[in-house]
Amino acid sequence: ATAFVCVAALALNVALEVAWAQPGVHGLDLCALDRFAEGHKDPLGAWGRIAHLAAQSLVPILLLLMLSLHPPYLQRLYEVCGLVLWFCGTHAIGFTLKQLINDTACNRHANSVSGHFTFFTFYALAVPLLALYGPSMPLSLNRLTPRWIWFGICYAAFFVCGGVTLSNTYYGGYHSVRQIVYGCMLAATSLHLYALCLSKAYENERALRWFNAGDAREGMVYVVSFVMQGGVTVAWLAARPAFGRAEAALIAVVWVAFVYACDHMEDDAGAEDTARHKEKRD
Repeated sequence: ATAFVCVAALALNVALEVAWAQPGVHGLDLCALDRFAEGHKDPLGAWGRIAHLAAQSLVPILLLLMLSLHPPYLQRLYEVCGLVLWFCGTHAIGFTLKQLINDTACNRHANSVSGHFTFFTFYALAVPLLALYGPSMPLSLNRLTPRWIWFGICYAAFFVCGGVTLSNTYYGGYHSVRQIVYGCMLAATSLHLYALCLSKAYENERALRWFNAGDAREGMVYVVSFVMQGGVTVAWLAARPAFGRAEAALIAVVWVAFVYACDHMEDDAGAEDTARHKEKRD
């Protein structure tokens, strides 16, 4: 998926450079609208802001629904908390790249990587990836419970509201095509690496046993913590803090839940196996 996005981005770059070439301005750096012109208004106005708020609100709802789709639930908590912390590190890295690339197209300050496209691309791919094909959540037709139906409805709503938000991001002149492509590439690459590390953690690969970790799943805690804390630290050194105090407090809560799930996953899985055996005997 990452390779496909990179190749598609290069092909799009060439096509737009040829089609939109102007003296001194590359095609990918053009803005659909001048936001700083007198009397400028967003194409969707209040509806665009409502769609943005709805899409952001649906992400935690989807993640909470994922926790209840299929036992063992602590394993779901381990995957979801790891995903959230990994994205926090990704967001901080994108924040840093904005300053390092220093692309001011469509804005008056560094705006090099679209945070909107990073956020929505990451979760639009990650939610179905973990829900349907995650290492611990196989989908079968006999598991299409009401929770799955609500999950599907919420994801469809997120996809629609996210699409409206991203459309407004481009056609409202907030980002150039190049900045959008960078945001999508960052999201796809980051998610690919998380999925790879998660699969290796469940396979108990020796490469993930950092700092004398007992197993690879414990080592995954160190990897996720390093990505999250490393991204935040680099962003703070390169520009300014990527998160406010309230966001930092929520991240700390998620990290505690992540560590707790890792420590008690085996007990949860054992209880689930015992319950399953008891059902068979009955």
